[in-house]
Amino acid sequence: MKLPGRLLIAAVLILLPVGTRAQKAEDHTQFLRDIVVEPGQTAGDVLCYFCMIRVQGTLTEDAIAIGGSIEVTGTVEGDAIASGGGIRLGPGARIKGDVVAAGGRVERGGQSSVGGDVSVTQWFQLPGQRQLFLLGALGNLGISFGAIALFYALARRRRIEAMAGSLRKHHVLAFLVGAVLIIVITILFDLIDRLRRFSSPLDTLLSLVLLVIFGMGACGLSYELGRHLARGRHPLVAALLGALVVNLVNLIPFLGFLVFCVFSLLALGVVLLSGFGKSAEWLAKLFTRRQAARPPTATA
Repeated sequence: MKLPGRLLIAAVLILLPVGTRAQKAEDHTQFLRDIVVEPGQTAGDVLCYFCMIRVQGTLTEDAIAIGGSIEVTGTVEGDAIASGGGIRLGPGARIKGDVVAAGGRVERGGQSSVGGDVSVTQWFQLPGQRQLFLLGALGNLGISFGAIALFYALARRRRIEAMAGSLRKHHVLAFLVGAVLIIVITILFDLIDRLRRFSSPLDTLLSLVLLVIFGMGACGLSYELGRHLARGRHPLVAALLGALVVNLVNLIPFLGFLVFCVFSLLALGVVLLSGFGKSAEWLAKLFTRRQAARPPTATA
């Protein structure tokens, strides 16, 4: 994953690999249930979704927590990565690889050792992660407000209202279109990765296109969510209120991630349904015109 646009895809599809990563007998994958490697026990890769990993024994591979945290008092011969949580190294803990905490802190006890690099990103907050980090929550809120203001300025009021209208009329279809778009773009990323010479610029271009589509759709959805709270105020105020509501819901453990997935798919879908904000019925009218343009079939 080279750009945040691909992180969006990873977040939306994060539930799909559950149960497919544990290919070796010594590997462990859990969902909403903590993983504990007891003293004297040895395991390979450990992957935890919205739960906690406690390593008191030895891991021969990596410890990866998505939406949770990691606690090590034993040995991890690979990397320790917590996306949406913190990492705590107890006294005498050994990490031979890298330590990465995105959405939490890294706490190191006495005589703990790390063979690789230590990376901490506290302003990151994964939707639905188990622990609340104020800096990450405020960072996400600031990014959301900045993105909403930017895309509102670029798309203007008429396009934002058209996307919101498309959501009201075709919310189920918007969800399905967003899901199809995610699948198509994922396939395109895989195809681009096979092009050695041109993979980097094409990857960057496709990621930017995805971010623009998601940003416009998120602005339209946020406006639709916040327009009743704004009570006739400026549409930008409504969009910001909607973004605030979404960010608050995203703080709920696990449920916030499901809400983020649904929100992301709807955001991508309404942009295509409305023709990038041309009309709430843009896609429907497009098919209607094409059907009307077809010549009538001859009858015997």
